[in-house]
Amino acid sequence: MVTGGLGGVGLLRAQSLSRRVEELIQLRRALRVIEAAVQHLALPAPQAFERAARATSGCVRASLAGAADRLRSGPGQPAGEAWLRAMESVADRCHLQPEELGIFRELCLHFGRVDASMQVELLRDGVARLDGIIEQARQEKERLERLYRFSGLAIGLALAVMLL
Repeated sequence: MVTGGLGGVGLLRAQSLSRRVEELIQLRRALRVIEAAVQHLALPAPQAFERAARATSGCVRASLAGAADRLRSGPGQPAGEAWLRAMESVADRCHLQPEELGIFRELCLHFGRVDASMQVELLRDGVARLDGIIEQARQEKERLERLYRFSGLAIGLALAVMLL
């Protein structure tokens, strides 16, 4: 029982690493969809967020849907601020790290407050920064995933032996 419990803790930590990578990928996808919506379709922010929500999943989808709702119900709020508030409301369900949320926050400070061409540049910069972070997160996941799984089981076995 002890072995299974601690092994499960190791598996949960490993799963958290996988979810973080997936959420980063979803956030990058959202930025790309919003970029296309701004640059090629000239969509208003609520429609751009809805389009991106349909293309993503998890907490990124929830934040985009929440941002679209906020913009529809409270006119006058900048799009970036609406998305930031919506992301903050679902942050407890996300696996994104403070550095990653900082990049998101930085983007949101300007999104909806500058012209379309500048917004496209901000979104492209965000995608480029996320590319690097995703690569680092994948490497970290590969390095730590086995460690968490093995150490959880090993500690559980060691405790079980000591209890005997």
